[in-house]
Amino acid sequence: DGALSFADSRAQALFGCKDVREVEQRLNGVRSGLTPQAPPRGQVEVQTTVGGRPRKLRLDLARMGEKGGEGFLGIVTDGDVMGALETDLRFATHLRAMSLVAVATAHDIRTPLHTIVLYLELLRNTLAERPEGNPAERQERYVEVIGSELQRLEAIMEGLLSQIRVDEERADRFDLHETVNELRSFLEPHCRKTRVEIRLEPAASPVVVEANKDSVRHALVHILVTSVEERSGEGAVDVSVSASDGVAVVSITGNLSGLSPAILSGEPKAEDAFGVERGLFAARRVVERLGGGIKLRSGAHGASTLEISLPLAAAEQG
Repeated sequence: DGALSFADSRAQALFGCKDVREVEQRLNGVRSGLTPQAPPRGQVEVQTTVGGRPRKLRLDLARMGEKGGEGFLGIVTDGDVMGALETDLRFATHLRAMSLVAVATAHDIRTPLHTIVLYLELLRNTLAERPEGNPAERQERYVEVIGSELQRLEAIMEGLLSQIRVDEERADRFDLHETVNELRSFLEPHCRKTRVEIRLEPAASPVVVEANKDSVRHALVHILVTSVEERSGEGAVDVSVSASDGVAVVSITGNLSGLSPAILSGEPKAEDAFGVERGLFAARRVVERLGGGIKLRSGAHGASTLEISLPLAAAEQG
């Protein structure tokens, strides 16, 4: 009948209650999600107050028992604590991906630095010339080259720094296609190193979503880097961004054998995943927390397509 029959001491503490009866009263607002008509597996968000402070709890449900006498086992977790842990996991896996990208990016940083050193030497040589040699024109050209290379260096560094910033509190409205294109440009040094091209299909119009942009970028960087690594020296990864029925979809097609369907299904937890899979787990949790989904579809000749869906911004729907 949906009534609560047991809650251990830790669950009672999370709800800020001293017994099962008080916990059941706190669950009144989510009673419909706890009845036998609920899905075999589900997730219910519970807003409560503990010690005068709001607390967001997450109740993961699993059907238990034989048909006709089944009940539910509920696992209660502190949403804020789990969110912080998932952020730490996402950031750690993101830095792992960044370590691969940084090797190739370092080469791109050295190129403008070497050019700047060369033209500074040329500029210094003009200072020793006689005035009648009229070096001003060459000096101006050398200064322009140095300025251009400094701007190029600044752009590279800004791209690198933008990928390690974390702002979990802010939600932005942004063009998802433009963001993917920025990531494609950012990953170009790594793509050259691995001899893989990321081919982004042009979008007919902006695909606007409202979400934490840093979280989305981190998730996409991990998936794209993993996809490029899987295709190393073998060609291209095709990417498209589209919108329909209130949903934005990023499709990534290539040899994606490094992306585990089991992790995408939601069955394994973070502690069951290793290496690349932990990054995929973190990416999946980002997408799910933003109200989206992620799935892998097999294709011909070893190719497969990963589809990442996110809700369109409110004004873009319909």
